[in-house]
Amino acid sequence: MAMQTEAKERLLGAAIDLVRRQGYNTTTVADICQEAKVTKGSFFHHFPTKDELAVRAIHRWHSFTEQFFAEAPYQQIQDPLQWIFGYLELRESLIHGELPNWTCFCGTLIQETYQSHPEFQEACAAAVLAHLEPIAANLKLAKQNHCPTADWDSESVAIFFQTALQGGFIMSKLVGSPEPAKESIYHLRAYIKSLFPSVDSPLSDQDSKHIP
Repeated sequence: MAMQTEAKERLLGAAIDLVRRQGYNTTTVADICQEAKVTKGSFFHHFPTKDELAVRAIHRWHSFTEQFFAEAPYQQIQDPLQWIFGYLELRESLIHGELPNWTCFCGTLIQETYQSHPEFQEACAAAVLAHLEPIAANLKLAKQNHCPTADWDSESVAIFFQTALQGGFIMSKLVGSPEPAKESIYHLRAYIKSLFPSVDSPLSDQDSKHIP
């Protein structure tokens, strides 16, 4: 049983890694088996189709990222606005090494398949929107604390977080450099600061690089 569970986990991990590196449509069952070092028989023992594996991989990605962010140091920050800046600092710190290793599995998958695989869209949406819930909640608290009459909506701004991050990933893929992803976080941080003009917030190391 333990060996079967290990093989299943290796297949899920291999699928995530390969989709991030080369996309979904070009990734074959044979590629996944080779990456996971298991046989095709083992693959079909656990997953009837590649599509079913992809849905399970989305759930695995959701669980992994949920745990990763839940255990991150910024979760100990009590002030909701500083919590937001702590989250952005962590996101920025993750942008290093090989490009596929810090881009989003769900974002990469859905760019190819949002029309052809509605089950992927549903699972990816659930994962991404769940990730945005604590961001929206902390933005709402920060707004209540600092600018309760402001006319922006915390849930809409939280969606903009993901829009900026995913857009940065795409641009980094386009030019083959991490800089666009880092710049998108810099501009996102500056935008959040503009929503709270009465709050002094110390500059991060990344911000200081942009000061003439």
